[in-house]
Amino acid sequence: MDNITKIVNDFGESIVRVDGDIPVDLPAKDGDRFLFISHDQSFLTHGLHKYPAKFFPELPRWLIKRYSQENDQILDPFAGSGTTNVEALLLKRHSVGIDVDPFSRFISKVKVTPLTEKELKLAQKVLLEAISHYRPSQVAQCDLPDFPYRDNWFNKEILLELTYLKKRIHELDSDEVVKDFFKVCLSSIIRSVSNADNNCTRTVIRKKLNRTNKLLLTG
Repeated sequence: MDNITKIVNDFGESIVRVDGDIPVDLPAKDGDRFLFISHDQSFLTHGLHKYPAKFFPELPRWLIKRYSQENDQILDPFAGSGTTNVEALLLKRHSVGIDVDPFSRFISKVKVTPLTEKELKLAQKVLLEAISHYRPSQVAQCDLPDFPYRDNWFNKEILLELTYLKKRIHELDSDEVVKDFFKVCLSSIIRSVSNADNNCTRTVIRKKLNRTNKLLLTG
């Protein structure tokens, strides 16, 4: 198998390296060590939204192929962002994802909901047109979300732009599943334009604004 090599690390440990898809019949026994190099983390909807401790797609794909047949039922009791559910769908299996986090369930639902290219592009065109005509005056004070430490986490201009985008998504003349898709897209950029420190695994405010965190909706 061309994508499998055996390597020895600096500690003298033998490791099997697998690049890309994991062969269904890959030998695996207790005590074996593997290094999996993923090529598909942004494939289809897998890269739609960041999520802590996400599966790389090749792992659930391998397990689903190895231990199930088409039309079987796949259960992921800790669904996270739905990586297993997406892979089950692509492999023609039914799947159920369970998670205590409502946001996890929302992302997972969006990632496995089929949408046509036509309806997505139509909604995208409407949103881009709205963005090109954005002015801060189009956002009323009552539109702004209210939550603890809001003004610490977001600069005023960013808060106005995010609120405007959310309003335009809600006003789309589209099915709810299309709106949900763009809500997840909006959510995926929120941290990067906030004052959160991306170099810290915990959500803390950056002491120095050492990057440009602007949406730049204005012309």
